[in-house]
Amino acid sequence: LNEPINEQPVQAQPVEAAPVAPKSSAWKIVLITVFCCLLLVVMVAVVLVGSGMITFNGNVETTTTEPTTTEPSLQQPADYKSYTVDAETANAKASEVVATIGNMQLTNGELQVYYWMGIYEFISSNSYWLSYMGVDFSQPLDQQLYNPETGETWQEAMLEYALTTWHQYTAVGLQADEAGFVLDDAGQSYLQNLDADIASQMSQYGYATLEEMLANEMGPGASAQGYKNYLSAGYYAIQYVTNMQNSIDPALEDLEAYFTEHETEYTANGVTKDAGNVIDVRHVLIMPEGGTTDENNVTTYSEDEWEACRVKAQQLLDDWKAADGDEVSFSVMAQEHSEDGGSAANGGLYTNVTEGYMVEEFNDWIFDEGRLYGDTDLVKTQFGYHIMFFVKSEPSWLSTARSDYQADKINAMIEGALEKWPLVTNYDAIVLGNAPNA
Repeated sequence: LNEPINEQPVQAQPVEAAPVAPKSSAWKIVLITVFCCLLLVVMVAVVLVGSGMITFNGNVETTTTEPTTTEPSLQQPADYKSYTVDAETANAKASEVVATIGNMQLTNGELQVYYWMGIYEFISSNSYWLSYMGVDFSQPLDQQLYNPETGETWQEAMLEYALTTWHQYTAVGLQADEAGFVLDDAGQSYLQNLDADIASQMSQYGYATLEEMLANEMGPGASAQGYKNYLSAGYYAIQYVTNMQNSIDPALEDLEAYFTEHETEYTANGVTKDAGNVIDVRHVLIMPEGGTTDENNVTTYSEDEWEACRVKAQQLLDDWKAADGDEVSFSVMAQEHSEDGGSAANGGLYTNVTEGYMVEEFNDWIFDEGRLYGDTDLVKTQFGYHIMFFVKSEPSWLSTARSDYQADKINAMIEGALEKWPLVTNYDAIVLGNAPNA
């Protein structure tokens, strides 16, 4: 994945580089399912609170102090419980049902997929904090304490995380079915091409079969069909949640009332009605080509190279204006031409941008007081030329209240689905194959 190049905010970089989690070929699989992280973001309060991994306090983030590094606790708890079995047992019990939701069934083989995908997602999302958590994912998780007070191990915690994720995907999917939700053409195409996409990944990383890939990355017992179910169920649930969220359009008076109701929490977190505006903007980054790199790895470009970059950007802007010249086609142009790895896939869109967050020239253009929807221009920064498309400006409190209002509605929908379709788990039947090499 490319790192964001252009809009890297001047104050957003940490003073010290964050440590990177150890890599393995298993991370390649995560790339196939990176979209699943979106559902975890939307449902984060439900998933992590349900699994006991975090506590949740209201609708706004609370400030915490910097934790101290904790050594992994590699001793067996007093009430030691392990679900790990040898490869022969894991494969023999792969088809055994371990959980149900109505008529839906989860087998050990599918659970193994959810378990390891959950671990890889957890490592990816918490790479900076792992050293503070007292866990070493290269060591057996059934021998590391997650909660010293209860004796719960990290294996048990990640197992609950996996079960909760399956519960969410399944219950939300059932809710979508009941509501008559139908995937759009792009969604249908994604599911139809799923086998081909998986085959492409297998070929790229040297696996002859999906079973071989899963055995190497997720241990014995991992089910090929379970992996496909994981991908399709997660995608379907995400699309439904996204559709539901986009349909929530509260009136101004509703947001006023919501903000007033939570004003104490908002004020404590610096969200006030005089906190300024936030901006939504699209852009296409065109970077200069060539350049000269010095011994400090700093690249400079000649006037001719910068001019060639400007001409290329101007031509794209002119062609777009001569065609549809609307936001939809601008989004397509960004997907096809933008060299900003952080926004290109999203049509060049940045949302809720605050004053001073972007580099100076970019910031000054979008925060111009006369800026209106659909305004376009070329803006030169140290990273290249940006083809700009202004979307909107609104008070930051209003944007925050709308996001939290929508999140409350979505979480209520999810919680309702979880209650309507409860999870029944047979822990005695659960087995997990030996961990793959991390």
